[in-house]
Amino acid sequence: MLTAPALVLVVEVDPDIRAEVRKNLQLLGFRVEEATTLEAARSAVVHAHPNLIVMDLQASRREDFAFCTWVRSQPDQQRLPILALVEPSFTAHSEQAFWVGVSDFCFKPLQPAVLVQRVCLLLDIEKMARELILTRERLAATQRAARVGTWEMELEIQKLTLSDEALRILGLDASRFDGQPSSLLARVHEEDRVGVQQIARHALTRPGPFGVDCRLVLPDGALKWVSGRGETLFNLSGQPQRVTGTLQDVTERRENLRALHQLSSFDALTGLPNRQQFTQQLERAIGHCRHSKRKLAVVHIGMNRFKRINESLGHQAGDELLGMIAQRIKTLLRNNDFISFTPTDYDGDANLARFGGDEFVILLADLQRDQDAAQVVSRLLGDLAKNYVIQGQEVSLDAAAGISLFPDHGEVAEDLINNAEAAMHFTKQSEPGSYGGGYGFYNSAIGENARLRLAMESDLRRALERDELRPFYQPKVDASGRIRAAEMLLRWRHPTLGMLTPDKFITLAEEAGLIIPISEWLIHAGARQLGTWMKQGHTDISLAINLSPPHFRDPELVNTVRVALQDNDLPPGSLELELTEGMLMEDLDETLDILHALKDSGARLAIDDFGTGYSSLSYLTRLPVDVLKIDRSFVRDITRDTSHQNIVKAIIAMAHSLELQVVAEGVEYKNQAELLRELECDLIQGYLYGRPMPAMDLSVKLAGVV
Repeated sequence: MLTAPALVLVVEVDPDIRAEVRKNLQLLGFRVEEATTLEAARSAVVHAHPNLIVMDLQASRREDFAFCTWVRSQPDQQRLPILALVEPSFTAHSEQAFWVGVSDFCFKPLQPAVLVQRVCLLLDIEKMARELILTRERLAATQRAARVGTWEMELEIQKLTLSDEALRILGLDASRFDGQPSSLLARVHEEDRVGVQQIARHALTRPGPFGVDCRLVLPDGALKWVSGRGETLFNLSGQPQRVTGTLQDVTERRENLRALHQLSSFDALTGLPNRQQFTQQLERAIGHCRHSKRKLAVVHIGMNRFKRINESLGHQAGDELLGMIAQRIKTLLRNNDFISFTPTDYDGDANLARFGGDEFVILLADLQRDQDAAQVVSRLLGDLAKNYVIQGQEVSLDAAAGISLFPDHGEVAEDLINNAEAAMHFTKQSEPGSYGGGYGFYNSAIGENARLRLAMESDLRRALERDELRPFYQPKVDASGRIRAAEMLLRWRHPTLGMLTPDKFITLAEEAGLIIPISEWLIHAGARQLGTWMKQGHTDISLAINLSPPHFRDPELVNTVRVALQDNDLPPGSLELELTEGMLMEDLDETLDILHALKDSGARLAIDDFGTGYSSLSYLTRLPVDVLKIDRSFVRDITRDTSHQNIVKAIIAMAHSLELQVVAEGVEYKNQAELLRELECDLIQGYLYGRPMPAMDLSVKLAGVV
């Protein structure tokens, strides 16, 4: 970063994006000037002399490219960094953008951590380039610190000179390097070599900066990504004389981008597309089928009794089982000779997604008959019902599936997805053997959900009156192992069925209109217990309670929280409300009003299971939340898989940059906890420190270190 506050010129028409960029840059101490037109931007370049330009770049707007060319033509602005804000589809135009002087890209929707990283990096590089003019000695020290090397090509004698850092990046021995460009070109990956040669030839035909990113193959076979920037110097007769530039190892940056893309588009546990990615695939398939006059089906699969596996064998076993289920579905889809897939940039696996939990969604395209979908689903359910071997133990479970058809049950992606899910839930509630033995097609009657389990609903209504609901608590510990917080978890002591976990009755409670009174009972019961602990001297503990979607939208929620805090003399921030990403993203304006009201009432707010739903990182800057809970699916393989480590590291860094506390859940082993502490995770929760337990048991644990 520059030693003096840098001035960043932001050229963007969209006021929301301008505000987001300004906020993140000013947080780091940068000065920001804004321009909404290219004319205003030209004036700012001439008069304000910015250190960096952040601009919206559209492939269809030639004037954007012309502006970049103009910037490069201005005195002393040949090295002015230009960071382009682009859509993901802009990749095909990246070479053209480099030609006109773009330094780097940041993809929309913006991710604050990535934006700040790019800005700081470009400013560092620009600083290094300026210091190159002063002294080579000073540059060498800077190169070693920033891992940026320099190179110079004398065209007349065809000699390439590399700095020590450039030699290190390229994996070349200075004593053995012959100075021939061919020696360097031989290190370029064969798939990138032609592109590098083309850019090099173009660089000799015109003045101005150029850039290229490519892969290198090192002597040990390892791949390394490098980013080269350069400029050709011409003599008075217009002939190219010399080419100079910089070289940077961007392997880590590429890996971080890949990890963030994986987080935003794919399920971390199974590697399958998430809801966002699947929806995009479905939209393409709908367009294809609309043109070809063919049908497609969306199949929503929900496993039955899956949480029983988690509770009996642990979450690691549950995660392993989910991987097996995903593999069985993929295998069957690949082996169906009458099921085709729509043209796409992805392979057939893009037609299968995990929507979180134990639910999977399948796209079957180009169907000739409705029964084609029924035949696939029938075979699939049969395969899923076969036994699994988990940790040496044989387990069994079955599944229910709902099917929606295009165009019969919807003509847009969200309608087809929602209707398939509705059909699946209706099928789960139906009598055994109905709807084809485990699957059903969507129809209008499903929305009415007439087959509610009346007896269970009646029992649940009496549960509140008979005091059958039981609060359990799971501890959260800090780096020292001391309990700093707990999560309240609900159990129902059914008079005949025994102790039931929420998956057995929460959905029914929501459908029967009981979830709000149950949630209110939870808040008041949790606040009373928290008050008891504080009176016992545990004044620094907090308690988290899960909010259901209906209760979150209830107008009385804020008052319920306020009264619970006041009646039990609880300090602000001691009661924490956990919300899912899906709840937060529905009607964002109303959501923001509710969140601010809850904050004003004295509650802390947490995002639960982060990354398993809507995985865009940019929305966090708008939400007044305090805590981010990393989902257990990211924690499970953190000690064995560097990509999982990178994802967790990125989430923690991003959360801390937004001043959010981070909690990792699902921790079962000591090495997981140790690594999370090294990554500066604030609190850890999982079976390693205790299963959900009654209040009395947790009171005993509060007396010492776990």
